[in-house]
Amino acid sequence: MAFNDAVADIVHPEYVLDGFEYDDKDPNSSVVVKALKAYLRPTLPRLASVRYKAADAGKPEHHEDCMQYIIDASRTEAQKDPQRLSRQTLGLLFATAHQMPMMTAFTLHNLAVYPKVMEAVRKEIAAAPRPLFDQPGDTAPLLDSVLRETARVYPLASISSMRKTKKPFTFSDGLHIPKGNIIGIPQNATLKDGSLYPDPNEFNAWRFMSSETEEKDDESHKGSHRFSHPGPTFPYWGSVKQGCPGRFYVSVVVKTIVTMIASGYDLALPEKEQRVEISVGPAMIPSPWLQLRLRERKPVSE
Repeated sequence: MAFNDAVADIVHPEYVLDGFEYDDKDPNSSVVVKALKAYLRPTLPRLASVRYKAADAGKPEHHEDCMQYIIDASRTEAQKDPQRLSRQTLGLLFATAHQMPMMTAFTLHNLAVYPKVMEAVRKEIAAAPRPLFDQPGDTAPLLDSVLRETARVYPLASISSMRKTKKPFTFSDGLHIPKGNIIGIPQNATLKDGSLYPDPNEFNAWRFMSSETEEKDDESHKGSHRFSHPGPTFPYWGSVKQGCPGRFYVSVVVKTIVTMIASGYDLALPEKEQRVEISVGPAMIPSPWLQLRLRERKPVSE
């Protein structure tokens, strides 16, 4: 069963993603697609209608879930259309599904390549207070630096913050952008710029822990070394003023996964040489054939 066949039943055709086909011979894929079709198509519009009617009647039920957040943000009747909510929910599922697993894959690969970094991360995790990622301070600065450096080396896209101009615009240096053009930040070029990052093609796990990257006397730069913080020289999350709102969630989830695996498993690379990254248009993603070996760590006897 094709992925776009399932999606077409619950979203407008313009949202159907061509080219993503599930293999009919793969039972796991078929189960996932059929479950999406069977559950999302009848359930989302029905739940949306119930919640909208309750809100209009002055008896709104409060729920802590993605659907409720979309409903709370809806103002006009067009925005409250249940079918629109279905499309937005599915869109958010796609938006959150790609970055976390790819970032996690690249991070675990780097930890397997650099055992000394892995050991240092383990020591930091073991010494950090609990809960590890709910603290206002920097409880795991090395892990943050490892993630930020991984994102710098493997940014997932060569261009970020792509926008379409609605009207002509001229920059202060005279550069003119006609209406209808698509522009963006040259993310990969920025992150590999030697004038911004010494030895830009080298992975340096401690790069963002150095005093040079922390402007401690400037309040605007507090936490600038954190994985979740965008910056003029780190456009991984978009622009500084309009950074991805989901970056904190992605950061916590990736940190949690990496912490659990680093604490419980030893990582190793396969003996054969393998390609780490492939490019598809502007996308720079983990190779589908990238492999890691995991072995459960034996508890240290006291």
